[in-house]
Amino acid sequence: MAIVRLLGEVGVEVDGQPVDLGAPRQRCVLPGVTIERRSGGYVLLTPAVDLHLFRALRTADVAGDDERGRLLVEALGHWRGQALTGVDGEWAEAERERLAREWLTAQHDLTDVRLRLGQGGDLVVELAARAAEHPLDERVAGQYVLALHQIGRTADALEHCRRLRERLVEELGTDPGAALQDLHRRILAADPALSARPPASTVVTPAQLPSAPGFFTGRVSQLAELDRALTVPLGESRCVATGSRRTA
Repeated sequence: MAIVRLLGEVGVEVDGQPVDLGAPRQRCVLPGVTIERRSGGYVLLTPAVDLHLFRALRTADVAGDDERGRLLVEALGHWRGQALTGVDGEWAEAERERLAREWLTAQHDLTDVRLRLGQGGDLVVELAARAAEHPLDERVAGQYVLALHQIGRTADALEHCRRLRERLVEELGTDPGAALQDLHRRILAADPALSARPPASTVVTPAQLPSAPGFFTGRVSQLAELDRALTVPLGESRCVATGSRRTA
């Protein structure tokens, strides 16, 4: 199988092995495209392209956050570095910036899914770094605030909201948007829907039959009386409670 790699160093792989595409200008013009002569003309053959695979996985229509998260992880797995590495020029630079925004949006989408699944504890460190890198990005800020809240650091979450609002007012002259304000209100109201999702209950299925019951101890005289009762000929009965004997 042949695949064109654009999400990283530009190249072509055939059955997992890289193919030499020549100089950067050649890579820019024909990355892995084959022209074949057919009856009545020519046909342009293009193998799979990692960018197309990334976009298809990212926008696939699926039900449920578990499946959505799996597809986003697979989509982001096609990225192997900065897009169009090895190709120069204004067009390549503009495309790199546009593709970098697509990559970041996919990262945000995956983070939203994981937060809905209650995985804020696994995201706090990553989101702290992302919030520092994008200090005015309200989507990133909201994700970081929610992750803090999910691990019980609600005071830190509210403090981050306060600092962000001050910075937005000071630098942009605006208040936080409706989404962040709504998240702040729900945190103050202790909305249970924001909490980490509890783990699914584990149903233990017995792997073997229960062990045999232990020996019955005590009641020696009563057991002896029962044993004797079993040896009484038909027509006779014993009253175990009083020990009396009667002949029918």
